[in-house]
Amino acid sequence: AGGSVTVSEQVADWSQPEIISLILEDMGRVYSQHTDNAAADAFVAGATTTGNFTAASKTDATEWLSWLYANAAYILENAGNGGHLPTHLFLSAQNWEALGKLEDGQGRPLFPTVGPMNAFGSMTPGSTGMTAFGLQVVVDTNFDNTGDGTMILGDTIGFEYYEQNKGFLRVQNAQIRGTDISWLGYYATLMLDADRYVKAAFV
Repeated sequence: AGGSVTVSEQVADWSQPEIISLILEDMGRVYSQHTDNAAADAFVAGATTTGNFTAASKTDATEWLSWLYANAAYILENAGNGGHLPTHLFLSAQNWEALGKLEDGQGRPLFPTVGPMNAFGSMTPGSTGMTAFGLQVVVDTNFDNTGDGTMILGDTIGFEYYEQNKGFLRVQNAQIRGTDISWLGYYATLMLDADRYVKAAFV
């Protein structure tokens, strides 16, 4: 839920005219944050398959590549009826940072902002449209960023969410000569195929 608030007639009369619109915009942001957090938690919890990744090697591009290929092979062999490959790399903020800082053997960025034809991908600190190792990178601040953070290889087919965003409910409150406002919606998630996802087990 996006919360609820009571706005008195006096506040509505004496404040700026668009006070109700400002409150609703804020409630919508709170609602979106809550649902995104719920989806992130359910997604991480539902990804039960783990693949070891040496935490001390997060600065080593070869370790990333080794982990990705090993677990892409697992997904290929086990997801659904087989024959599926991962399309996305899901990261918490700290692991997104580590990925973006990767360099090749000559100290050059592995994912340059302006990528040459032979680059492994392209990332920039100011954009969410990123690719790395041929995978779409998804970074979410609601992924667990404590300890070694979240790092999951997979795709978007095996996990679903359902939402009916009903928006705001506005009811006149005659007792206080004001308006009761709340934001509501229905939200649920479902892990359909956990074998489509491999979560890094940092060691």
